[in-house]
Amino acid sequence: MRTAIGIAVANVLVLVGFIACSDMTAPKPPTPTLSTVTVTVPSLVLRVGQTEQAQASAKDANGNAIAASSFTWFSSNTTVATVSSTGQLTAVAEGSATITASTGNQSGNIVVTVTAVAVGKVSVKSSSSSLNQGQTLQLTAVVTDPADVHPVEPVEVSCQAPDVEMLFVDWLNALIYEMAVRRMLFSRFDVVIAGETLSGRAWGEPVDRERHQPAVEIKGATYTGLEVGRTKAGHWVARCVVDV
Repeated sequence: MRTAIGIAVANVLVLVGFIACSDMTAPKPPTPTLSTVTVTVPSLVLRVGQTEQAQASAKDANGNAIAASSFTWFSSNTTVATVSSTGQLTAVAEGSATITASTGNQSGNIVVTVTAVAVGKVSVKSSSSSLNQGQTLQLTAVVTDPADVHPVEPVEVSCQAPDVEMLFVDWLNALIYEMAVRRMLFSRFDVVIAGETLSGRAWGEPVDRERHQPAVEIKGATYTGLEVGRTKAGHWVARCVVDV
């Protein structure tokens, strides 16, 4: 009888111990500790009026990314560059500004430089003595070295204007549009002018940034410095300033 009671008590103790162990929860992993905040932006050099989206990330001491509830953004010089609550930068005026993102007790920053809107010049030169129908013009661009651009793919371009000056600007803007949409660079150009109509063809290839290394991106041709005429030698020269 005593033996049966002892076995029953032992079984109860084992069952209680099993239940107690089952109720124990596994230890939680330690909460990551915020160590650094990193700020990045696509370009550290901005033109006046340009906007860029900055990004911030939080990491622990081992360099592992950790979730941050939100970041607070701050610009050290809002007369040069402002930053919104979501990290969007706006270049206001020439100069430098430190952009800071903070969360918890940590912060990170970068320095951005704002420059004035640049301008460039594009010229068209022709050794012909007239601009009559059937004559062609050779465009020389300074965006990149034309010798590095292979003229393998033709693109048709045409436009109309009441005079040769406006025709020149319209043609350049048509080319700039094709460059932007097709992401191409051109190195060879043939143009035929008949009255108020210009029909042209540009040869080039898709942009290869490693090989072409374009220095600027043309935004549009302007009437600033616009000049179309002949030299004393009888050659035609056309010039204007373009925004880049």
